[in-house]
Amino acid sequence: MPSSGLSSKEAPKLWRSVLGRLEIELNKPTYKTFLQETEGIAFKENKLIIEAPSIFICDGLNNRLKITILHALAAVTTQKIEVFFVPKGSHQAKNSSIRTKDVIGRVQEKLNLDNYIQTTGNRRALSICRNVTDEISGAISPIIISGESGFGKTHLLHAIANEAAIKNWPIGIFTAEEFTTTFMESVRDSKLTIFQKKMRSRKLLVIDDFEELAGKNGTQKELMRTVDAINSNNGHIIIGCSGPLKTFSIIESLKSRLEAGISTEIAPPFGEEQRDFIYERIQTLKTSLPNWAVEKMIKTNFKNIRTLQSTVHGAIILEREKVLRPEQFEALLVANRENDPNKASIKSQLSTITQSFGLTEEAIRGR
Repeated sequence: MPSSGLSSKEAPKLWRSVLGRLEIELNKPTYKTFLQETEGIAFKENKLIIEAPSIFICDGLNNRLKITILHALAAVTTQKIEVFFVPKGSHQAKNSSIRTKDVIGRVQEKLNLDNYIQTTGNRRALSICRNVTDEISGAISPIIISGESGFGKTHLLHAIANEAAIKNWPIGIFTAEEFTTTFMESVRDSKLTIFQKKMRSRKLLVIDDFEELAGKNGTQKELMRTVDAINSNNGHIIIGCSGPLKTFSIIESLKSRLEAGISTEIAPPFGEEQRDFIYERIQTLKTSLPNWAVEKMIKTNFKNIRTLQSTVHGAIILEREKVLRPEQFEALLVANRENDPNKASIKSQLSTITQSFGLTEEAIRGR
């Protein structure tokens, strides 16, 4: 197919013209749900790339509404162009070949904004963090993100670190235990000066499971000095913890510096918001689930993301084995409510399913 000859700079204007027609042609609820928050961002190989708020909305646009959208596009341009919808933030990540190598710790690339599901419970935390990597003037630091285990804090922290890596920032990313170990090893090996020089030159420092620093006064004092150095160089600090800072044993000097920033809390998705997460898991694992199973999960009051994820994985295993029935699925839900959600995983689901339904793990894995 010959090139359309259009540049990415023309994508926003062209898409706004298409939206103008679609707003007239579609009913108001459909337009508001699927199209109102979309944005034209680029042209690539005769494709108009459009960002949408979530994977679920992208799925609806790329399938259910595709023909209607193409008709509207044909009405505003004579160019032969295809349209492709992507989750917000994914286009930049997938098209950035340069990532910083100046990382202390490890950024999990699979935990990115491409597969981070935005919900009412995490929207404020996500917005505050995006202000940092989008380099919005007046972005606040430090940022304290609190929430119970399994609510998605770690995913968000690594997603923001991935955005910073794409921008080629020097990054430090640790759990509190990893930071403590790295610090203590530098003292033991007489390399404290090297540790301090590297750590204090970070443009972004991320520490997860901050509550594990409670009572470790020596490490807290070192972190306090690191926070001072990064702040003075206009860098950013993001902390993840299980609850408010006041509930942990922290030296006052560190506590006051962290509280000088901004605190926000993450809550789990509820009801319809869980649909995006379920479809993201289904898409990532390249499989499918019957609608009744998806609807049953949405109506179940899961306490956190990990329990929901565990249930999705279990349902997928049963579906692949062709034994997913309402009664088996109900047994899976009961098992997940009884299990520790923080230990929920595909491995634990295999164990539960093999014991409950008389299947062998080899048979399931062979599918």
